[in-house]
Amino acid sequence: MPMFNRQSIVSYLFHQFKAQNRHGLHSPFVYRLVDEVIYDFSSKADYQELKQLRSARPDELAKMNRSVAGWAGKCGPLRLARLIYRLASHFNPQRIIELGTVLGAEAAYIRKAVPGVEIFGMGDNIAHEMELIDWVSVGCIDDQEIAKKHLNQCIPKLGETSVILFNTKYRNQEIKMTWEWIKEHPQVTVTIDLFWLGLAFVRPKQAREHFNIRYW
Repeated sequence: MPMFNRQSIVSYLFHQFKAQNRHGLHSPFVYRLVDEVIYDFSSKADYQELKQLRSARPDELAKMNRSVAGWAGKCGPLRLARLIYRLASHFNPQRIIELGTVLGAEAAYIRKAVPGVEIFGMGDNIAHEMELIDWVSVGCIDDQEIAKKHLNQCIPKLGETSVILFNTKYRNQEIKMTWEWIKEHPQVTVTIDLFWLGLAFVRPKQAREHFNIRYW
């Protein structure tokens, strides 16, 4: 488990208290995602090959992830990296936009799940050129208003199978506030809070609902 400060411990305990597992989920989309992807703890052949990345030096990872802007040089918990791998394999994004410092070693997991995926940083200003955005990763951000501006550019271009992924959302006050904002965004209809990660979807045919899911 990652290191916590006191406020994070309180937030974690509160999340665990109100969170549920796959049972009782009335949304077929969310149930399938939780059952087949989030709670898929089976071994994958790629995991062993990617395990060596946990001890890779920052400069080595940077070479592997040249297109990732603002790389942090840190690895998140292994269980989260593997979850991001499964999510990428499930959603199969062809282009990812990164807002803030987020991917690090996880980018290698995504590239393993989706060979040929393109990852663009916030400074690339490419969202306006895309007709459809597959995946937006939101990491530690310093300016919530700038993040909102970029998300507002991305959200109208999200499809029903697109995802906004909030990574390490408990570590930074700006990202916490942006997560609360995205939950209330009029075009976002489904959000899933795993505490460690947050997932947001634009699915206009689905009833607006927020899910708190216990991951560990």
